[in-house]
Amino acid sequence: MAGGRRAFVKAADPEGNSETVEIYRAEARIAAALPHTAPVPRLITTFEQDGWVVLLFEHVDGRLPAEPWRPDELARVLAMVNDLSATLTPCPIEAPAVADRYGDMFQGWRRLVAARDAEADPDAVTAVLAAMAGYFVRQARQPAPPGLPTLRAFQGAQGRTALPWLRSRLGERWS
Repeated sequence: MAGGRRAFVKAADPEGNSETVEIYRAEARIAAALPHTAPVPRLITTFEQDGWVVLLFEHVDGRLPAEPWRPDELARVLAMVNDLSATLTPCPIEAPAVADRYGDMFQGWRRLVAARDAEADPDAVTAVLAAMAGYFVRQARQPAPPGLPTLRAFQGAQGRTALPWLRSRLGERWS
């Protein structure tokens, strides 16, 4: 950019993933409406061209957290979530709650832990965990789908998290 300014760009096209296009449109509306006191990267601009939805945010130095997460990095993320909560309560914009928008989509691991803690049939819990671990490991080895270049890395991280848990449940049966 002019003057050496850096930016973060994200874009999606409906042919690659139509749901991502709608998610990006919603993100653009919400990011544009956030107060300047919110500790978030600023949306510089957004536009649509040839079906693509493009968002341009100010650049923020940083890196992804280690996998598995380290306690110090998790503490930093939780502190930022607390800061966001304090700054954005009450909610300064009209937006649906994540739970309303995505419902049960992000509950898989919580359900598995709840089943374990509820004294569910241990073999059933192990079978579900084995299925999830297998799914994530297999999917991580597939080519990236159009428009979702980081999906396989995410799935690989989930598989690497599930496998040690599965190994600990199976004990000597692992080999």
